[in-house]
Amino acid sequence: MDLPVSGRSAQPKTAEGTRGVQQNYTSGGTAGGLDMSAARSVTLPGQEPAYGFDTAYSQLNGRLEYSAADGRWLLRYITPGDRTDRLGGVAVLSPNSPITGFRSGDMVSVRGRIENDGAGRTMPLYSAATINAQRSMQR
Repeated sequence: MDLPVSGRSAQPKTAEGTRGVQQNYTSGGTAGGLDMSAARSVTLPGQEPAYGFDTAYSQLNGRLEYSAADGRWLLRYITPGDRTDRLGGVAVLSPNSPITGFRSGDMVSVRGRIENDGAGRTMPLYSAATINAQRSMQR
C-alpha cells in the first residue's frame, strides 16, 4: 500500500526499523486522497504496510484481536511496543463492522471512521465500512 505522496511537495521520510521493518513518516500532503500529515506506517518485507493509520483515521492497517473476555474485536494499528498515537494504537471494532470470515491474528486493512474516541478513558470505538485481508506483495 505504499502510495505516492503528492501535494505540498512532501516526501516520505524512511527509517529502517528492527528486523528489516521499514517505518515511513510523512511530513505533509496526501496519499491516495488520505491526509498523511501525521500518519505512520510500518512495512514488513514483501508486504503492504502491516501497521499504520492516516491522520483522519479513515484507514487503519493492523492485526485483528478477539477478546473472549468481553466478546469484542480489536484492531491493533500500531506495532506492539512502538510509541502510540493519541488514541492508544488499539481500537474496538463496532458490532456492525463486517468481520465475518476473519480470525484473531489476521493482518487487515480497514476503512471506516472513529465513532467515539474514548476521551482517554476507554479504547476508541471504530466503525468499519470495509475490512480486507492484507495481501503479500511477493512475486
